[in-house]
Amino acid sequence: MRKIIFLLATIAISFSISAQAYEDKIEYNKVKQPALAIVYNFPPEAVEDALILKLAKLGYKGKVEKGIFNRDKGFHIFKGALLGDISASRYDYLINIDQKNHKTTDEAILYMIIMKKDTNYLAKLSYEELTKAKTFLDNLLPDIEDSDLELKIVAAETLVIQSDKRMKKLTTERSDMEEKIKTLQDNLVENEKKQEKEKMELENQRKAFEELKSKRRKKS
Repeated sequence: MRKIIFLLATIAISFSISAQAYEDKIEYNKVKQPALAIVYNFPPEAVEDALILKLAKLGYKGKVEKGIFNRDKGFHIFKGALLGDISASRYDYLINIDQKNHKTTDEAILYMIIMKKDTNYLAKLSYEELTKAKTFLDNLLPDIEDSDLELKIVAAETLVIQSDKRMKKLTTERSDMEEKIKTLQDNLVENEKKQEKEKMELENQRKAFEELKSKRRKKS
């Protein structure tokens, strides 16, 4: 019985700490807009990749707000999207994904503004639509996990490629150094032979020199 209670408690705790969407606000078009928000314990890149891929599978490619002086820079705009998991109606989905804080890169916050004809529609959604919208964000977690894994695989592959390049470079450098060492060793052997030859020549020259000196007439 205790084991069952412990198991249920563990499941409850796990569920409570999993990502859950909530209502919040974010600035867009110079106005604090009501929005749905959710925090994921994953890098913003993984969340962004997962969202873009999911909506791409549904046939939607968003427009990204750009520009140095654009205060809405980074928002993904999906105009007139029909997301069956949320509603049977078409809405404009404005999504912003950012790092939750500057202390960690492995925590992202996603904001989703739902609009229709330039009007914020969050408060006008039915209870069912609002619940489904939150669930849509909650259920994005497995896709994010997959995207995060792919990013890690790409990063690991990059490290392998870089390490392989360094290894090949070191191998080439060693081969070059060994060739230089062999050349130096050959030169050393040749130098020793030349020294022996020059040593004999020097001895002969010294003998000849001494013989010539010995032939000088002695001064009286």
